[in-house]
Amino acid sequence: MKKIALLILLFLGIFTFSQSHTLVIVNNTGYDAVGRLLTASRTTPGGPFMFAFPNPPYTSYTVPAGQHADYNNFDKTGDPPVIFPIPGWNVANNPNPAFNGPQVYNSPAVSSMVTLNEWAGFLFSLVDPITGDPVDDFEIGNPAIAANASFAVNTDQFGANTGIYVQWVYSGSYIYLFIG
Repeated sequence: MKKIALLILLFLGIFTFSQSHTLVIVNNTGYDAVGRLLTASRTTPGGPFMFAFPNPPYTSYTVPAGQHADYNNFDKTGDPPVIFPIPGWNVANNPNPAFNGPQVYNSPAVSSMVTLNEWAGFLFSLVDPITGDPVDDFEIGNPAIAANASFAVNTDQFGANTGIYVQWVYSGSYIYLFIG
């Protein structure tokens, strides 16, 4: 009986302290969303955080105009079924110094972050896909989690130049970032 109780507690502990949300980014605009996708520690100020590598063929992390992207886990962001794969992450402040720096998406360094971090935000510009000119800037995400990586974000924001509304919404085990 004690073993069963221990196994249940162990399972609940793993479930409680693992990355708990799937991120869905929905870009309902005629602009590309170009910027830095961020994860950060759920609980520790100055704790570990990561920025996504650019997704090919782009030179910065990008969700193209009229498209959506969804990611279950940080260490699965480059897997084949992902529409806009993230090939790797820049890791900072990991408790294991060997894990800091650029890492491929499925490396032990990134896998270790699944238990430490949560999606924190997206710091991005809306960019005209024809001219490449930025038209508006946003810093959107979870303010409490982003603050642990020393970033300030909003849960919702209107574009100063375009009036486009952007919102970070939790619904069950999903985080939705609605752009437009």
